[in-house]
Amino acid sequence: MRLISLKIWRAFPELDQYDDAVCRLYIRHARRFNNTWKGALLVLLSLGLAVLVWIGVIYFGIDRVEEYTSSARGEKLTFGLFLMSLLLTGIIWFPLLVAFFVRDRWLRRCVMAQLRSTNCAGCGYQLVGLTIIEDQGCKHVVCPECGVSTALNTGHITESDINPELLNTA
Repeated sequence: MRLISLKIWRAFPELDQYDDAVCRLYIRHARRFNNTWKGALLVLLSLGLAVLVWIGVIYFGIDRVEEYTSSARGEKLTFGLFLMSLLLTGIIWFPLLVAFFVRDRWLRRCVMAQLRSTNCAGCGYQLVGLTIIEDQGCKHVVCPECGVSTALNTGHITESDINPELLNTA
């Protein structure tokens, strides 16, 4: 699992050879390939679920916290204030963390699907980053593992899928 502030493309060794700008374009391309509205819907549903959990925590947690904070004794009051601050921190951060977690899982799935779609049909070797060969007006990539030639721009694999740097020009 990666930290929220880190770049998601660093989780994929296939994209290590490209700089951050190209990887950002590739992530955008993968997101578009896998319908952005699905990711937005997942984030909204997770936020809705987080808000329901949030309401439940408030409803059931306030009674427990109030029991401690209404006491005049120092130990109980200190523990009650600590419990109240913990509850408020959880209430504030829980929906955000859930939304980030769901978004990152969805983006990871999008990039994995995009990378999987560029595997060799013969052996499953990853074709991203290989040299594109132009032969008689037809562009193709030759798999170094099994030697199968995969034609580009005729089926589901395009040049920009193999060489993400071409996304900059498209």
